[in-house]
Amino acid sequence: STTLYNALLLADVDIKEVHSHTLAPSYVELSFDAMVNTGSADLIFYNPFSTPIAFITSVRGDEVKVKIYGKLS
Repeated sequence: STTLYNALLLADVDIKEVHSHTLAPSYVELSFDAMVNTGSADLIFYNPFSTPIAFITSVRGDEVKVKIYGKLS
């Protein structure tokens, strides 16, 4: 969720709800983390563009990537 959250921020997608981890993670700066927990915490975002956006995700070893593709209006 943290990787997706940061990709959404870079793509200028509207974040409607985000929750930080209880303890600060070591892999991102404060306020750039996001956690989800079934029933209590979600990462909710809204596509502000007039066209759909697509997500391409990948994992290699301990590296996670999220790419966001779309067409600006």
